[in-house]
Amino acid sequence: MAELNITVSEELEKELQLLIYTTVQNVFEESLKKDLYSRDYLSLPEVCEYVQISRGTLNTWISKYQLKTIKIGGRTFISKSTLIEFMESFEK
Repeated sequence: MAELNITVSEELEKELQLLIYTTVQNVFEESLKKDLYSRDYLSLPEVCEYVQISRGTLNTWISKYQLKTIKIGGRTFISKSTLIEFMESFEK
């Protein structure tokens, strides 16, 4: 493999490091989002992200409208199919 050496100012080096860090972080976040859409069960924060609602709205759906949840080992999940059926029940 070839090696390339470039001399840059400290300021430019810091800017490049930040750019690389930000790019890697964005790629990682996009990868997580893709994973979110492929799973059958979502945690409560993931449900909020998946349907673009606040945690308060989700809590209302659970308490007032009896959206079914699954509790395993202190964690709460919602089946994606249950979530979709719940939302479709409000279609006009």
